[in-house]
Amino acid sequence: MKSSQRNEIRYCHECGRPLNPNKKTVLAIVFMLIILGVAILGIVHLEIQLQSYESKVALLDIQLKSLRTEKDEIQNERMRLVSELSHYKLKRPTFNELVMFLANDGTDGHRYDPDSYVCVNFAHDLKTNAARVGWNISFVDINFYDKNGDGWGHSCNGAYLADGSWVWIEPQTDRIYSGSVETYLQDFQEISYVRVIQLVVIW
Repeated sequence: MKSSQRNEIRYCHECGRPLNPNKKTVLAIVFMLIILGVAILGIVHLEIQLQSYESKVALLDIQLKSLRTEKDEIQNERMRLVSELSHYKLKRPTFNELVMFLANDGTDGHRYDPDSYVCVNFAHDLKTNAARVGWNISFVDINFYDKNGDGWGHSCNGAYLADGSWVWIEPQTDRIYSGSVETYLQDFQEISYVRVIQLVVIW
């Protein structure tokens, strides 16, 4: 009789669930609770990771916006520098532009002085003044012999015009020569023969 009472299972009158579950049922419930706990911990861990990733994404988004701003600033500065550089880029003048420049330039107004202001100074100053207003004019140094074999030296200027032609410029007189260097020297130096032995053009 006592043995039958021990095996008696009592049920709930409302839901019908056994009031005295066996060990297997208890273990199953415990196992399910453990699984549920592990799942909850996993979800919490994933939530923490998600928040961490969201923070990193937000930081990267801020950095991206900063880089885009820097890129725009660099591009604007580049455009400004290109625009500014265009003002300093020397150009080839047309013949008329060269004539106008020489007419307005005061280099030829200097007095030739063998001790302090000679052809080198004239040529240097004309080149410098031309660059200041955007014209690409060179400094030319020439060594030559006359018909007697005497050595001479002279400095002047030269330029390529916008049409590609070359001209010699005498800075002491503002005259422009389109022929050979020998013809130019013969005219300016008032000599009948010239043999050039060295010619240096400096831009």
